[in-house]
Amino acid sequence: MQDISLDVKEVKIEHGENCLLEENFKLIIKFTNNCNIEKCSWDLKYFVDMTNKRHIIDIGKSETINCYEKDKENIFEYSVDEIHLEGIPKNLLNNVGLLVATLYKEQNEVFKLSMVVQVEKKEDGKLYRTILNPLE
Repeated sequence: MQDISLDVKEVKIEHGENCLLEENFKLIIKFTNNCNIEKCSWDLKYFVDMTNKRHIIDIGKSETINCYEKDKENIFEYSVDEIHLEGIPKNLLNNVGLLVATLYKEQNEVFKLSMVVQVEKKEDGKLYRTILNPLE
């Protein structure tokens, strides 16, 4: 099996800046790849790390994609209605997090894109996020 590599050309995060932590957003990744990637899917997770403790929040999983074609510009788009944060203390969430989009072919990880999420508690007592674009 050929090693699969992706070259990310553009990342767009709609509704990713200065928004409530749990609010909706849309992720768009444009890329090319060195070979056809068939029957694959994306998985999105949000990681919150504290000393000796890690919370992993499942954000969503795409439907199976039939084929990302070799040497063509391919696009992955995923809309998130809400990040479910129930049961995680606010003091743990008021920290830098990591949004990770992982591409799988069957059960095998092919590619991972990590985006730092800055979280800040504002005067209204609510947590606001800014998802940083890894290409900027």
